[in-house]
Amino acid sequence: MTTFWAESKHHCVFHENKPAIISAGGRQGSNGPLDHWEIPKLELLQHVIPSIRASGAVMQWTADVTEHAHVTKIKQPARSGNNQDYYAQIARHLDHSDKCFRFDLATQIASTEQHGAEEDEDQEDDHEPDSEVLHATYYYSPARTSVNYFEIAEGITSGTIPTSVRPPRIFASSTTAFRLALKPSLHVLIDEASETFGLPNLRLAITDYLYRLDRPTEANLTTERMQIWSKVRVQQPSYHDRQSFEPPQSLLASPPSARHPGRRFDFAIVTHMEQC
Repeated sequence: MTTFWAESKHHCVFHENKPAIISAGGRQGSNGPLDHWEIPKLELLQHVIPSIRASGAVMQWTADVTEHAHVTKIKQPARSGNNQDYYAQIARHLDHSDKCFRFDLATQIASTEQHGAEEDEDQEDDHEPDSEVLHATYYYSPARTSVNYFEIAEGITSGTIPTSVRPPRIFASSTTAFRLALKPSLHVLIDEASETFGLPNLRLAITDYLYRLDRPTEANLTTERMQIWSKVRVQQPSYHDRQSFEPPQSLLASPPSARHPGRRFDFAIVTHMEQC
């Protein structure tokens, strides 16, 4: 509403002062002063904002192109590194990616030429190259292989990974896998955690949870300490293909502070029901 009001106000101010422009010699044509204001720039000023609201930003003013470039040229190379020396590793990744692309392109051209030389003479001249063969040439982008937390969690549960940390730091439900760091961010008493994170019902919630698990002997939490992680990695199957998995993502959280009294955290909705 504020933006619309400002636009209307400026529009009215312009029309109220049009005579001053004419008296100053503006809007002059070859035969004298013009009697209309059909100026393309003025028309755009009146239609750009309503058009963006109705149909989205026009191509030359949208940030989609630069945002996509930021993903392919910065974020993806950064994920392929070890979180050290970002600029050098990103530049090195892009350089290696370009060299791999050029090598694949050269070998693809050589393979295509050799295959064409061996074709039968009676083959049609207008035969087009197989798009599947060229797919890797156009869309090649080397990336680090994504880890499968579901497979690791299954191995820990079945005992095929006897050297795993106990209690497990990687575990999974039917829909989501979780990975915690080896060491927790905090190791404090439950009452301290309740005060730090502003959770007055924390002790009651833990007690209720233990009773639901039929473990009432563990419900005396007077001297119990909590391990708290401020970061967790989560992974889920692909929405369209349950046999493939999306790259893991990080969820971060920090307690209330003077600058952020409402805490800072990423949130996620997790369900154990596969049909959801």
